Amino acid sequence: MAQWSMPGPAILFCPADRPERYAKALSRADAVILDLEDAIKPEARDAARRALIENPIDPDRTIVPINPSGTEDHHADLAAAQIAGTPNCIGPAHGKFAIDSVHIDIADTEGLLAEALDAVNLGYEATACIHPSQVEVVRSAYRPSADEIDWATEVLDAASKSAGGVFRVGGQMIDSPLLGQAKAIMRRA
Repeated sequence: MAQWSMPGPAILFCPADRPERYAKALSRADAVILDLEDAIKPEARDAARRALIENPIDPDRTIVPINPSGTEDHHADLAAAQIAGTPNCIGPAHGKFAIDSVHIDIADTEGLLAEALDAVNLGYEATACIHPSQVEVVRSAYRPSADEIDWATEVLDAASKSAGGVFRVGGQMIDSPLLGQAKAIMRRA
């Protein structure tokens, strides 16, 4: 199975027991987190799993947090996600991409922008949103500038022509971390 990549930087939470919100959430964000874990009361988790199975949405843009291994809900969550055709489960043993946490002050777009820009600089792949109004702010923070795209293109072109290891681009020493940064910029472009 190919490794999944984040479809974009703005990810919106949606409780899995609210299937009437699935499509709306997905229409407003790059991906949606259909939460079977924290957002769902234990007594409502069976209904949430049924909703996940009965209301499938784009599996390439859906993430399902599952309850931890060793809990009563873990295997049922995993089975529901698989039946629904959503392979992107996250939990203690899943997921290798980093998602920045939510900014809870919905009206504070300046604070959200600052936090999202910080997340980009720290190497996060996305920032989770709790309200649709946050999506475009997050997208703008992750969108690379034309100069960043030009730099990344030049680095990746030089990397394809190098013998590996460290190489030079425009007077800069480019090593593995900077090559990774160039690749990340191009994923966000």
